[in-house]
Amino acid sequence: MPMPTQLVTEPPRLSGLLKLEEDPSYCREEVTVLAGTGSDRVLSLGTIVGRITASGKVVDLALAGADGSQTVYGVLLTNTTAPDGVDASGVVLVRGPAIVADLALIYPAGATAPQKATINAALAALGIVIRTGV
Repeated sequence: MPMPTQLVTEPPRLSGLLKLEEDPSYCREEVTVLAGTGSDRVLSLGTIVGRITASGKVVDLALAGADGSQTVYGVLLTNTTAPDGVDASGVVLVRGPAIVADLALIYPAGATAPQKATINAALAALGIVIRTGV
């Protein structure tokens, strides 16, 4: 009798997202992720983030934001959970030269194709190139 097979899904890894980075000490920044409000703020590796102008803290990119969170700041390189009421530390790819894989990026929920194209252009302006199928 054959043994049943079990599908194992591995969590995303940095190597699945970041394909080339010229100099980590130049391209990355340690950041403060804004505390959750009413629940934990859970950001995954590959999340495109914005930075709130007044506090300098990062959150997932908010397309309708008006506080700086609507402007692409970079790509989160760590899984980060900021508990309710408590900020957390994370690492963000904020400038290139760097190459990231398109399938590993996490865009804002509901982002349309034109919005994604605008986000991709903003990342390219930071020197972060998106490659398809790498």
